[in-house]
Amino acid sequence: MGTVTSAAQIPDQASPFKSKLNGLLRNVGIVAGGHAVFLLLTAVTGICLVRWLPVEQYALYTVVFALFTMLNLLADSGLAAATTNEARRQWQSPSYVSMVVASGRRLRRMVCLIVYPLSLPLGMYMLHGNGYSIADVSIVLLLAYASSFIAMESGLFDVPLRLHQANQKEQTTNVVSTVIRATAIVSIVPVWPTAIAAMLAVLASQLVQFFGLRRAAGEYAHPSARHDPHVLSAIGAFVKSTLPVSLYFSFSGQIAVWLASIFSDTEGVAAIGGLGRLGHIFGMSSMVFGTVFIPRFARLTEDRALVTKRLSLTALVLIGLTSAVILPVMIGPQYFLWLLGNGYANYPYELRICALGAFIYCLYAGMFGLATARGWIVKPQVLIPISIAFQVLLILLFDASKPAGILWISGLGYLPALIANIYVCIRGIQRMKLEN
Repeated sequence: MGTVTSAAQIPDQASPFKSKLNGLLRNVGIVAGGHAVFLLLTAVTGICLVRWLPVEQYALYTVVFALFTMLNLLADSGLAAATTNEARRQWQSPSYVSMVVASGRRLRRMVCLIVYPLSLPLGMYMLHGNGYSIADVSIVLLLAYASSFIAMESGLFDVPLRLHQANQKEQTTNVVSTVIRATAIVSIVPVWPTAIAAMLAVLASQLVQFFGLRRAAGEYAHPSARHDPHVLSAIGAFVKSTLPVSLYFSFSGQIAVWLASIFSDTEGVAAIGGLGRLGHIFGMSSMVFGTVFIPRFARLTEDRALVTKRLSLTALVLIGLTSAVILPVMIGPQYFLWLLGNGYANYPYELRICALGAFIYCLYAGMFGLATARGWIVKPQVLIPISIAFQVLLILLFDASKPAGILWISGLGYLPALIANIYVCIRGIQRMKLEN
């Protein structure tokens, strides 16, 4: 007689899929929630600084914080992507990932030793040239460079965390550091309303983030591991191939501000700056995608069919995530303009253009992340001239003296890079077929 199998004994064929889906949704929720807290606290502290700091001190803080951001961009120069690309090859080996992270950190220190001295004269000129005392300039620059160096030291600890999808640990650290910064600003700035106090809050948050990420990453990569010359050389070669494009888009990303300052009036510059404050909202999709989906794509095996399937699905997810963030702005721009204040109520058309440009940029950033995660690099000698020519064409087509024209030029400028990264992804998969 045959045995009768009870329903309880029949394996649930859907459970592996359900488990992966639940894990994916959980990671998306963790990253989105952490970024939402970051957005809220950043907005609140930003308003506090505007209201509490005297005009000259807020201007000083604005310039110094812009310098801090620029230093971070220049000191990275694609190192995070290069480290991820190298670590993904043996991402389940703690010893190998430790060696890769150590090599990436060593190379980043070498880059900092080049970037920081070269940028110092520019920082001194920007600040001292505006009438600030040498003492104030020296202190805030010291704080900016110290904050940037600590940020660069901690920045690669999130590579093993993302490869292992330990997003709760990373987001917890980020939220705690943001809370520390907000607490420091609320506690110190009212009684000592200076740019120095505001930058001390930035430094405190970077220290908290450094120790938090260092401790969290210790489970997957030993923080005191030694670098490997061969890995260091491989990361350096990757950075060399991506450096021109990274530098180009670091500067061209500010084209709206440059055009507004050259061709537009004070009102136009203020409008561009105000609409740009919504960039954190637009960037939520990029944050979620870069933290959750790109590391999963990076650690796939060299299986052409699998990579092709996952690339298609991941690209659809990228479009869906970005649309979910951008569509509310396109439908109801007046509600978002209300967040900026009454002075921006007359810019619904410009905000829609800004949202469209953000949509194109987020697609570009996502495809760039997917391509570099697999080591597929766009040739800079091809992309940069085409991008420059396209920017010139846009300047000729649109009125650069109006905010709308500037936003069209800025937003559409990423189209060549988006198309190029889609192309290298397709070519990368085709090469996998030839190799395997």
